[in-house]
Amino acid sequence: MTTTATTPSRSVVALVAVLLCAGGALSVLLVDRADAGPSSGGGQPLAAPPQVPDPGGYTFLASGADGQPVRWDPCRPVQVVVRPDGEPPGGREAVLAALADVGAATGLVLQVEGETDEPPSAERPGSDVARYGDRFSPVLLAWSDAAEHPPLAGAIGVAGPVASAPDRAGESSWVSGTVVLDAAWFGDNLAHDTGSRRAAAVLRHELAHLVGLGHSRDPFSLMSPAYQSVFEPSLADRAGLARLGGGPCS
Repeated sequence: MTTTATTPSRSVVALVAVLLCAGGALSVLLVDRADAGPSSGGGQPLAAPPQVPDPGGYTFLASGADGQPVRWDPCRPVQVVVRPDGEPPGGREAVLAALADVGAATGLVLQVEGETDEPPSAERPGSDVARYGDRFSPVLLAWSDAAEHPPLAGAIGVAGPVASAPDRAGESSWVSGTVVLDAAWFGDNLAHDTGSRRAAAVLRHELAHLVGLGHSRDPFSLMSPAYQSVFEPSLADRAGLARLGGGPCS
């Protein structure tokens, strides 16, 4: 994928989609829309991120005007819908476990609200009123292949969040996103114990992108862009995830 970056105008309502392929490059897509949908009503965070030492060494997909990472609203759940087409045996259980792991690492509540027939798209809009009503679209998690979803060519997963347009203070938050997984690769790996550990690691890697964590230069990090048979997040990975869960309520 070719690396491109576009700065959104504050005079329009826009959605910025950030997609990261496992082992691939960063792509940023700017989508202008007339109505970005409702935002969170504030309140108290649903949970707190864990306290972990911070050695640095992690990256974020995007940062705001204050230098803090763009984050999800911790006062509402991150809703996920799953397209079940092509889901391999054990796939749903692996997804639920990975959502719980990343939720525990961030303090965010990541939950599956149901299933969908929505196909994955590299230009998915941030809102689909016909499918999901007058709101930001929930995160789409789909099992697929490179024939249907070309960004999967040479990758076993593609994931990224979608940001709201900057407010008057220049700040954005993640409001939607996409996770697309290679169904055949996961089917092969979920069929045996070692492969299941590998699949769980890849799922955590992609979901870490979804919540805003970037790649690491450390080859022994779960967030390394090239899979190195690392099954657990490094201390730097966990520190970055904890920071992503510590944002203010929108």
